[in-house]
Amino acid sequence: MKLKHLIIAIFCVGYVAYIGVVWAHHAIGADFNPDEYITIKALVKDFRFINPHPYATADEIDAEGEEREWRLLLDDRWELVEVGFSRSTLQPGDELVVIGMPSQREENTLYVRQIERPSDGFVYIEDEGEQEDSRPASLVGPNRRNGLDD
Repeated sequence: MKLKHLIIAIFCVGYVAYIGVVWAHHAIGADFNPDEYITIKALVKDFRFINPHPYATADEIDAEGEEREWRLLLDDRWELVEVGFSRSTLQPGDELVVIGMPSQREENTLYVRQIERPSDGFVYIEDEGEQEDSRPASLVGPNRRNGLDD
């Protein structure tokens, strides 16, 4: 009987720990300021199409000519795959206009809500979740790198 109670207790502790990790992972508002949006123009340095969240590093050159490196955190990898993202969607040297929420913990880090690549008309708009006026994540315009057309 003691073994049965021990197994149940271990299961319950493990389940609670798992739920806590899942909930914490999706708490974007805890790490990024949902009330503030920043727009930057930047050149892609690197794009990592990894789980759970792909990210790019990009250099912004401000009005004074100062260069600033940004980390651009994207939505869940599998949701990006569903709308057509691939490893080759963003390439070093791509000029982007990015709109995102700034990190509350790390300087020069954005959670991306929208990407535009003026060179070919590529646009990505991130799904905004439960809001009534939200639209699903999407790619708009030609995306010659992975064969998608819109």
